[in-house]
Amino acid sequence: MSNYTAKGLNTNTATQAHRITEAYQHIGITPPTPPAEVLRQALADMPTERETLDALHAEMATLSPDDVPAWTKRAMKRVADAETARTARAKLESVATRARLDSTAELARALPTLAPIFDKAAATLARLAPLLPDNQPLDAEEAAEHGAGGHVIEARTAVETIQAITAIHVTPNATLPSVLLTLCPAIAAPAVPSEVRRPNATAAFNEDTIGATRTVRRIIDDASKHGDFGRLVVDVARGRYGDDVQLRLSDGLNQTHQTAARLEHAGTTHVTRDPGKAAAILATETEYAA
Repeated sequence: MSNYTAKGLNTNTATQAHRITEAYQHIGITPPTPPAEVLRQALADMPTERETLDALHAEMATLSPDDVPAWTKRAMKRVADAETARTARAKLESVATRARLDSTAELARALPTLAPIFDKAAATLARLAPLLPDNQPLDAEEAAEHGAGGHVIEARTAVETIQAITAIHVTPNATLPSVLLTLCPAIAAPAVPSEVRRPNATAAFNEDTIGATRTVRRIIDDASKHGDFGRLVVDVARGRYGDDVQLRLSDGLNQTHQTAARLEHAGTTHVTRDPGKAAAILATETEYAA
């Protein structure tokens, strides 16, 4: 078996920072030190007001009476600087805390390094996916039976890289299977109209415009049925959900939310007996018009 359970939902900045570190480690790169931590270390390396006073006390024990007047002037400046630094340190520590919690900035710093690695893994999977079996594409035994045993390790590596990098994004809030929520940052989905039909009818009012909708809807159905992250990624790579659903790393939370909203909309069905109401519903879907 090769079921790839999706990572837990990424819902906060602490999780996101950890996932960014994990993604760097996965591709064998030492994670860069965040600027907030560099600032904290710089503040920690600066002498405190207490340390300054202790140093002055030690110096005074070595002075001759003639040295005291000139030394006092220098000491007064050092004490004043230390008092000013105490206030500045507290404010800069607050700046560091806010910067550490700014997940948008951390993501922006990580993407230029991680996005090309994602794209390379996606290209590898697009090349291998058509060769893999349908039901368990990453299962070694099933792949061997289909003559694709030599491709499984490379495909698994690509999926694991895609999964590690996708997980750096905060999970969108939408009514979708959890495995599909974790996949949203890794895919681009088209804007397609929802389905509007009569109760118990097999054909929709907008039957001639929802072909793409039904194709996109398959990814929701598949996520509900098997919940296998790896299989969904492979199926996207081989075009099971249409040419417009592609592996593409999100550039931020807005784009991820847009993908989730489009998938959620594709899974929506409106039921009415009234053709006038159906027309009114469809008239509001300007973003999703075919």
